[in-house]
Amino acid sequence: MGPRDVAVLAELRLRDATRPELAAATGFSKPTISEAIVSLEAAGLVVNRGRTAGAVGRNPRVYAINARASLVAGVDIGGTNTRVAVADLHGQILAERHERTTGSRVQQQVRRLIRQVHKEATAVLGGDGCALASIVVSTPGVIDRGSTQARFAYNVRTDGIIDLTALRDRLDPPLRVENNVNLAAVGEARAGVAEGVGTFVHLAIGAGIGLGIMHGGRLLRGAHGAAGEIAYLPLGRRPLAKEHRASGNFEAETAAAGLLDRAQSARWDADPPQDVAELFHRAEQGDRAARRLVADEGRRIGLAVVAVCSVVDPELVVLGGGIGRNQLLLESVSQTCAELLPAPSPVVTSTLADRGSLIGAVLSAVDDAWSLLQSNPKEASS
Repeated sequence: MGPRDVAVLAELRLRDATRPELAAATGFSKPTISEAIVSLEAAGLVVNRGRTAGAVGRNPRVYAINARASLVAGVDIGGTNTRVAVADLHGQILAERHERTTGSRVQQQVRRLIRQVHKEATAVLGGDGCALASIVVSTPGVIDRGSTQARFAYNVRTDGIIDLTALRDRLDPPLRVENNVNLAAVGEARAGVAEGVGTFVHLAIGAGIGLGIMHGGRLLRGAHGAAGEIAYLPLGRRPLAKEHRASGNFEAETAAAGLLDRAQSARWDADPPQDVAELFHRAEQGDRAARRLVADEGRRIGLAVVAVCSVVDPELVVLGGGIGRNQLLLESVSQTCAELLPAPSPVVTSTLADRGSLIGAVLSAVDDAWSLLQSNPKEASS
């Protein structure tokens, strides 16, 4: 595909347009735009939406992306659930499934779910066999750029290794693996509370802890794919404890297991909470012991936010994850930042709940599909 066709596709990806509008936007002549439209229609990438209405004389035709020329898949492998969604080239999800994660057989599980959801999405389109153009997989852990193996994913497998190489080799479309919190940041940037914000951080606190850094509209991954691994910040009572070396000192004391340990050792008028959800429920109901623990959790998270803001200086801090998105934490996190930072960034909670990584995976797969379409339109839309 030449520069002419690429320019037309880029404009139509933003909005439907007429040939004169495309000529004005791209700088190409109207005859050149007409040639591009003919070529892109023949490839199945552009469709005619009819003519504009209301103008005097012959109204020009309106052209649009054929969003269903190809499909994409987003996968989110979590410590509890694995989700798969198949979407069109606008990122519109057509079908979705989730199951409890089977850590020992996660590759087989993901492959089966992709096939099932792809079949369901094809049925939504009337049974036309539209192929998958790209797949992006979200997973915990550290992933070297271009690798299909995640390390330190202890909440999925006891050895911390999720190797999706065999899955990539058995599937036809290109497969990319990204860190789950990085993809949650993509989701927030494109469809969440950080939409339109160029530089922000997404801090996820749940069973584990991670940070996605968006800087100038781009993900900051680091030299080894480990940017944002703040689980290893030396924040806590015993930062050099050997037992915390694998998962990190900050995560061990502040993520779900550490918070629950502190809750069960605290003094209660009744029995201690059995899980984190119960702890936050009691805090909402006004239980003083629960509120103290939640405030303490917020201060701990606030210290990490201060450390991150001191280095990154983001426009916005987004809190997510099963613990982090609880509104009760906002006050103590924000207060800690205000006390320790000369110019604290606003702190908000995620609007995507537990779907941020999946949405980020889908939208990233859309980007990959567009790159493939521009380089080899016949293969991507076959």
